Amino acid sequence: MNKPKHIRETAEPLSEQVQSADGAVQQPLSELAEQPLAEAVSDAPAASRGEAAGGSATSRAAAAELTATSHPDSTAADPDLATRGANVRRPVAKPTINPMLRQVLSFVGTVALVFVVVTAVKLFVFDIYAVPTGSMVPTIEIDDHVLAEKVTIHFTPIQPGDIVTFHDPLYNPNTDPASADRILIKRVIAVGGQTVRLLDGHVFVNNIQLDEPYTHGQASDPLTPAPGVTIEYPYTVPEGMIWVMGDNRTYSADSRYFGAISEDAVTGRGLLVVWPFSRFGPLK
Repeated sequence: MNKPKHIRETAEPLSEQVQSADGAVQQPLSELAEQPLAEAVSDAPAASRGEAAGGSATSRAAAAELTATSHPDSTAADPDLATRGANVRRPVAKPTINPMLRQVLSFVGTVALVFVVVTAVKLFVFDIYAVPTGSMVPTIEIDDHVLAEKVTIHFTPIQPGDIVTFHDPLYNPNTDPASADRILIKRVIAVGGQTVRLLDGHVFVNNIQLDEPYTHGQASDPLTPAPGVTIEYPYTVPEGMIWVMGDNRTYSADSRYFGAISEDAVTGRGLLVVWPFSRFGPLK
């Protein structure tokens, strides 16, 4: 079906040419569409190109200014920016410790602290001694562990009846180096200024016979003194010295053997048996 003629005649000129609003005839649309972009731009009016170029330059300048002000690393827009940046304190990464290493260090520190505390307590407060001999039987049995305190001996005088620990008075570094650390435990019988006499298996202090239930009736006879030691009864204990004897009188090397000992040699007062638990209790 053919289109009406007047419509075809009207459409054909439109496809061939374009008439501007002021009546000037422009290039046909088909040719303009095929024209390269560069040519089309060059054919544009000079004023329009100038305006476009000017607008583009203005846009570039605005973009450059915006970039300079929005980026802190740019110093072109702000000559003082570099100086201010030098004064900015930036966060410094702190060194980190491996969690396992931290645990190890914490454990070592705890062990060291415990060691220091225990050592201080042993030196100045309390100590526990294992008794290997029977010189204090039955008050202290062989292998009993005895707790001794080390504080009150510095503030209260030693009294007869006290059970004390002390350094071995026969310590001789030449013949028995091990005796330097040997601690003995005995009962105090007399102190400085008092006179001791052993008569008929009994102990007299200042001519008064002692009541000693802890000996369980064992005889308190004199012993042959150690080499270099002289003991004559009645024996007066020198000031600053004490006379000690074991409760097991027939099996104890005590002041009857090594003589009176210095109060300065005393290391503590025996308080109680702590082991074995079946024998736990205070010393009497």
